Formats: sequence, C-alpha cells, structure tokens
Amino acid sequence: MIIIIPTCKVANYLLFSIIETHSKIIIPYLTPYLIFIYFPMLFFVFLQSNNKNII
Repeated sequence: MIIIIPTCKVANYLLFSIIETHSKIIIPYLTPYLIFIYFPMLFFVFLQSNNKNII
C-alpha cells in the first residue's frame, strides 16, 4: 500500500495535467491507458483496502 498509493497520486496528477493541456489531442490515445492500466490499478487498490479493513 505504501508503494501503490503514491503511484496512484502520480497517475492522477499526470492524467489531469495531460487532459488539461492537450485534452482534444490526447484523449483518443489515453483511453486504452485508462481501460487497461488505470482501472485495474484502482481496482487492486480497492481490493487491498477492503482486505486490510476486514483483517
């Protein structure tokens, strides 16, 4: 969790900075990244937090 959460914050920062600066150009290239990397990473963090709360 210590390693994963900062990478999520960095990914959020990079995503929003890219979207703010080059939204119309980069969104078609960004959607595969969102689908295959970003959502599984968020889902993994969600599972980790749920397991930590249950244990």
